[in-house]
Amino acid sequence: GNDDDDGACTSEPCLVANDAAGEEGLELRQLRTAQVHEQAASRSNLTLQERREVAERELVEISQLESKKYETTADGEWSIRCGAIYCAFDGSHCCWGEMFTQPYAICCGPTGACTKSGGMPVCIR
Repeated sequence: GNDDDDGACTSEPCLVANDAAGEEGLELRQLRTAQVHEQAASRSNLTLQERREVAERELVEISQLESKKYETTADGEWSIRCGAIYCAFDGSHCCWGEMFTQPYAICCGPTGACTKSGGMPVCIR
């Protein structure tokens, strides 16, 4: 062998080939970076969706618990039948939705607005 040869690329064909390989390497790194960012964004969207579902379930549970404050018995004066429960006549009103594809109702207080979350009734103030 040649003692001067340190393995450096000095000929034009070699330099052109290295430039092309360098550009391809750069493109591959950029593509990988873009894929990593895309996957991270997808995970964060999923996480946000999961957080939304948890929050909506919590709103449903809170509405169910608050409903009990506005419920009365069937023989309560001016009681309003609301499915299997009765709402007190103090401005409270019935809020209908579904639970497991069956009609389901809760009582909303006088300042509550009825809406649905995943089909379930929710009272929003």
